Amino acid sequence: MFTAARNMRIRSTDRARRASSDAGLGPSRTVAMAVVIAMGAVALPAVLETDQSSAVGPPAGCSLSNAFEPSFSADSTRVAFSAIDNQGAPGVRQIFVANLDGTSRAEISSESAGTDPTGSRDPAFSPDGLRIAWDGIDTSRRIWTADPTGTNRVNVSSAANPVDGNNRHPRWSPDSARIIWYGNDGGSNGTQIFVSNADGTSKTKVSTVGPNPDPSDNLRPVFNNDGTRIAWSGVTTSGLTGSIDPVAGTAVTGVGTLFTTELLVGDTIAVSGEERVVASISSDLALTVTVAFTDNGNDTTPERLRREIYVADDDGTNRSVISSLAGALTNNNFPHFNNDGTRIVWSGNTGSAQHIYAANTFKLDPGTPAGMNRVEISSAAAGNDPDENTTPRFSPDGTQVVWIGKSSLGFDNVWVADVDGTPRNDITDTATINPSGNSDPVWSPDGTKIAWSGVNANGVQIWVANTDGSSPFEVSVVDDPALCTPPTTTTTTTTTTTTTTTTTTTTTTTTTTSLPPGKPECPTAAAPFTDVSAGSFARADIDCIYGLGITTGTSPTTYSPADNVTREQMAAFLGRLWRTAGGTCPTAAAPFTDVSAGSFARADIDCIYGLGITTGTSATTYSPADNVTREQMAAFLARVWRAVGGTCSTTSAPFTDVSAGSFARADIDCIYDLGITTGTSPTTYSPADNVTREQMAAFLGRLYRKI
Repeated sequence: MFTAARNMRIRSTDRARRASSDAGLGPSRTVAMAVVIAMGAVALPAVLETDQSSAVGPPAGCSLSNAFEPSFSADSTRVAFSAIDNQGAPGVRQIFVANLDGTSRAEISSESAGTDPTGSRDPAFSPDGLRIAWDGIDTSRRIWTADPTGTNRVNVSSAANPVDGNNRHPRWSPDSARIIWYGNDGGSNGTQIFVSNADGTSKTKVSTVGPNPDPSDNLRPVFNNDGTRIAWSGVTTSGLTGSIDPVAGTAVTGVGTLFTTELLVGDTIAVSGEERVVASISSDLALTVTVAFTDNGNDTTPERLRREIYVADDDGTNRSVISSLAGALTNNNFPHFNNDGTRIVWSGNTGSAQHIYAANTFKLDPGTPAGMNRVEISSAAAGNDPDENTTPRFSPDGTQVVWIGKSSLGFDNVWVADVDGTPRNDITDTATINPSGNSDPVWSPDGTKIAWSGVNANGVQIWVANTDGSSPFEVSVVDDPALCTPPTTTTTTTTTTTTTTTTTTTTTTTTTTSLPPGKPECPTAAAPFTDVSAGSFARADIDCIYGLGITTGTSPTTYSPADNVTREQMAAFLGRLWRTAGGTCPTAAAPFTDVSAGSFARADIDCIYGLGITTGTSATTYSPADNVTREQMAAFLARVWRAVGGTCSTTSAPFTDVSAGSFARADIDCIYDLGITTGTSPTTYSPADNVTREQMAAFLGRLYRKI
C-alpha cells in the first residue's frame, strides 16, 4: 500500500453538461513507477471561487504549492497567504508571510510552542500590522492570532465557548481590537457570526440578535470602516403560500397562485425536512428541483431558504436585509464595505448569472433606504460581460472594485472597474505571464497593487501586480535558501582487493546519486485531440491523463469531451490511474454477470471491485452502460483517495441539494475539502447530473496530483 500527500487544492466550476454516452476507451498504456510520498494534514475547503484551469505540480526546490488567500500588511510591503509546505511536513497547509519580491519568507503558523494548528488558511493582517489572524485545526478548526513572526500565538475562538468547532474567516475591526468570524455554536441553524476582543474575551454571537426568524448558515462577516456596523451572508427562512406536493420526484406541484412572485430559480425550498434547489419554474403551480424528493406526501408549511446579505450594528441589533430590495437576488455572498461605510458590494444571482452589485448600507434619507441605489457593476461596461462573478472588494479609497469573473474564453480572471462598472479591465489578460484559475483578489492598503491566487506552470501561486495588471510577480515561488534543504542523496562505497604473489592493491570507489523521484509528474505535451479547445478548463488535465496513458481518447484525434462517462469507462479511468500511481490490483474476478469477459474494462472493473472502490449496483451487476452521476463520482474518487492512504475531513460541504442521508454525503464533503470540486454554485453540487468526459479528466488530473 502507498500513502498520499494532500498537496493540491484546485478549484472548479465543473458544471455538468449532458450529452450521449460514447463507445469506449482505447487500450491503456503501461506506466511503471513507485510512490513514496508522506501523508499530509487536513486542509479545509475555501469559499466558492470558480476556476476553468488545472494546476500543475509545484516547481523544483522548496517552492510552495497551492498558495491561496493573500492579505497585505498595513504598510503594503508584505503579504500573508496560505500554502502547502513542500519542505518539512509535505502536504501540510500553513500560513506564510513574505516580502512582495518573495524574500524573507516565514512560516508563522507553526512557530509557537505547544500544539501547532494544521490545515491553516484564510490569513488576515490586522489594520495596525502587528498581528495576523487565521483559522487552523488542533482538535477542531479554530481562530488563531500571532505576531507576524509567529510568536505570541492566541487561540481566540475557544475562549468561553463550550461548543467550539468549524470556526473560519477571521476579519479584524478597523482599530485591530476585535475579530469577527463564523463558526458552529452547537445549535440547529448551522454556522453563526461571532465577535470578540482580539484575545478571545467578551465573545458575542451577533447573528441571532434582532428580528425573528434568525438567519442560518451565516458566512463571511466583515466590519465597516469604523467598526460600528457589520455585514455577512446568511440564509433567511420564510413560509410559502399554499401547500406543496413533491410527488417523490423532481416535479413539484400545488404551490399556490403567488408561487412565481415568491420564488426564483436558484432558491432553496424545504419540504418535509428535505431541502432542494429550484431548477426551473414552468407556471405559478409547478416547478422542478435539481434533486428528486423522496417524500411523496403533502406539506402544508413549506419554506423558502434564500441566501441574503445582512447588515447590522456590531452587536447584531438593527439588522436588515439589503440584497432583496430593488428586485430580489439569490445566492448573495461575499459582502464588503466601502471606505466610508455607506456602500456595500457583493455577489448575487438574478436567476441567470452571478454578478457583482453595490448598494446603500443604511438609510441615507427617506428616499434611499438600505439596499437601494443598486448598481450591477460586473456587466456595466461595453464588450463581453464576465460571468460567474464572485469575491468583490472595494479599493481603499472606495472608487474601484476588484472581483473574479469568467472571461469570454471561460477563464477565471481578475477584473477591475470603477464603482459604476466602467471602465472594466481584465488585469490578468496581459502580455506577460497570463495566469488562469485566478481567485482571492485583494487591494494593498495604499491602493497601488492587487494580490491574488493564480495558476501557471508553477502551479497555484500568489501574484502581486499593479492595479492595471502591469509588473506581475509570483511571490510564493521564490526559494529562500535558509528554508531549503538540498536533495537527498545516497552514497555507495565499493572496495575491490586484488592479490598477486608480489603485491596487494586496494581500490575504493564512491558514487553519489540522487534518490529516485516518486510518481511521474503530469506530462506537458499536448494530446492530439482536435475536439478539445485550447481554452477548455480541462485542457491541461486531458493532456495529463493522455500522457500518462490513462486515456487514449475515442479515436486517435478525438476525446469527445462533452460525452457522458459510463460506468465501464469510469472503471477503466480509475483502474489505470491506480496502476499509474504505483498501485497493485487484486487478481480475483468481480462477481458481475453483466460485464462480458471481452469488455475493454473487465480487468479494471475487477480491480476497483477488489479494492473496495465499487460494490456494483447489486450483488451480481455492475451496470457498465449506465452514465455516472456527480454523486457516484464523488463516491468513486473519495474511495480511491482513502485506498491510497488519504484521510477525509469531517467538515460538511455547503451544498443544500445533497441530503444528509445521501450515500455519498461524506464523499462529497471529502472531495470538496480536497479541492477536487467546489460544486456548481456556492450552495449546490447537482448530485444527479451526469459527469462528462471533460469533467472526468479534470477530476482525475486533480486527484492524480494529490496522490
